[in-house]
Amino acid sequence: MPEDIEGQEPEAQNIEPAAPADSTNEPGEDDLPEWARKSLKKANDEAASYRTQLREAQEQLKAAKSPEEHEAAVSALNERIVDQDRRLAAKDHGVPDDLLEFITATDPEGIEKQAKKLAASVATQDPAPAPPESKQPPAGARQTKRADSTLNPVDAARLSLQRR
Repeated sequence: MPEDIEGQEPEAQNIEPAAPADSTNEPGEDDLPEWARKSLKKANDEAASYRTQLREAQEQLKAAKSPEEHEAAVSALNERIVDQDRRLAAKDHGVPDDLLEFITATDPEGIEKQAKKLAASVATQDPAPAPPESKQPPAGARQTKRADSTLNPVDAARLSLQRR
């Protein structure tokens, strides 16, 4: 047998093609927890909304006959882009949706700066302090005399019946 194998045909190996991915092995949307399904649905709905807005903007640009109509369509598209930038910056920095109105900048750098500042402000707010714990029962609670803690439940019940 020669030691040089360059010119030889490789042996045919019985290699089976990889089986197609079975959809039962991969987790589907039904296998996700409820919170993940809600988040996924919200993201899908938001993406669908943006696709619809894009189509509408494209139709407006196509339908624009005069320079004024064209400028109006471009202006509307720019407003949508700025609004989208604000939403994305707020989402990236954890700013709640109800505080979006406080991000007022129109340029991407300003939007990012305001979102960071607003997120920092929201994060530093302390929740209402918890009331101090008291060892006394709440006002108006019935005061009871405690039986000796060494009593077993049967003796404690007998003692309670005797007090009546």
